[in-house]
Amino acid sequence: MRRPAAAESKSGKNVRRILELKRLPVLSPIQRRPMSTPESIQALQVRIHQLETRSRRAWLMGGLALLLGIGIAARPAQNPDVLYARGLVIVDEEGRERILIGAPLPEAKHRIRTDMDKVKAAWGERFGGQLDWYENVRHDTVGMLVIDEKGYDRIAIGDPVPDPPNGRRIDNGPGIAINDGQGFERSGWSYFDERDQMGFGLDRASGEGINMFLLKDGTTGILLRNEDRSHQVFLGYAPAASPFTGFEKMLNGLLLLDDSGPRLLIDSTGSEPGLELHDQDGDLVESIWR
Repeated sequence: MRRPAAAESKSGKNVRRILELKRLPVLSPIQRRPMSTPESIQALQVRIHQLETRSRRAWLMGGLALLLGIGIAARPAQNPDVLYARGLVIVDEEGRERILIGAPLPEAKHRIRTDMDKVKAAWGERFGGQLDWYENVRHDTVGMLVIDEKGYDRIAIGDPVPDPPNGRRIDNGPGIAINDGQGFERSGWSYFDERDQMGFGLDRASGEGINMFLLKDGTTGILLRNEDRSHQVFLGYAPAASPFTGFEKMLNGLLLLDDSGPRLLIDSTGSEPGLELHDQDGDLVESIWR
């Protein structure tokens, strides 16, 4: 027969308590922290807000990058070594616009001829104070313009080349214009579209001095003028009644003119070369070799 279990001794109870304590879970340092304070809760809320802000920014930047990528993919392929732009302005050390490049030219505050107040101050006296016509003068071009430190146009290369500041050109077309220190044209090389005419000129301050030209009617030549145009020399070919010669006959040679008209003619358009002398009324005085 089994004897009834005796009452648990004091030492047995101690052993059992030790074994129970060993089975208790070990608390981590975080679990052993005291209850959160209001300050720590506020700091946590700030941290959460910062994370939310960064998240929204990340989504925004990602969306912009996606749109940019789509836009670039949709554009035609371009050479990465080529700069694409509508206009370029080069300034000097004083900040004044000195070179304009564009399609069309960019605006420039330093440029005189596009500022009516500056135009009146610079050229008003020269034009007698009458500038109503000036609004029809064309200043823009697709090309390049060099401006001096005072604001005057000095070199223009473009299509169509800008008009001179003292009036419209006879026609539009590509060309090169070189101006003096007051912005007035002193040399030009251009092609006129409507007239199918090519020309090159060297000018004085008072007007044209030397012209070389190829015209649609076949005129090919050089015209030299003195300052008041009272004496002129034409060398080349011109059909009859050419405005460049004022001579009724076709000309292939040399023609000297003054205010009265043709004075001396050396020509080879006939069966034989000829030389003609004319009086002040333009009448033939003597003909040699004909």
